Amino acid sequence: MRLSLDDFNELIHKPLLREVSAKLAIAQVDCGWRWLDIRYPEEHAMGVMRNSQNIPFNILRLHANRLDKKRPYIVCSDDPTQSAGRAFLLLERGLPVVYLNDKISALLNAHPSTLARPKSE
Repeated sequence: MRLSLDDFNELIHKPLLREVSAKLAIAQVDCGWRWLDIRYPEEHAMGVMRNSQNIPFNILRLHANRLDKKRPYIVCSDDPTQSAGRAFLLLERGLPVVYLNDKISALLNAHPSTLARPKSE
């Protein structure tokens, strides 16, 4: 038997994934969660968040086994759909993850205190 992509997304992908709002994500990071920023390094450098780890989405599959399976992660990028896809990949590998349902740029604009260092003027 085979599932169509729509059925797969509806029956398997969506029920396993959990999305979080910026406000909840920030609270989770304050309680020990870690941001998993999947943007390219150049984008990451323009807005580094406290308690973040940067593994670009295109190499995350190769480096997923290096992540601590005991630490919960919040997958984030400037494309929530991309974040959801990579969160699912990590779920398949047994990692505790959720994904940010907004763009990192929107989160940083609304909550500048999440930056590790102030943006240079």
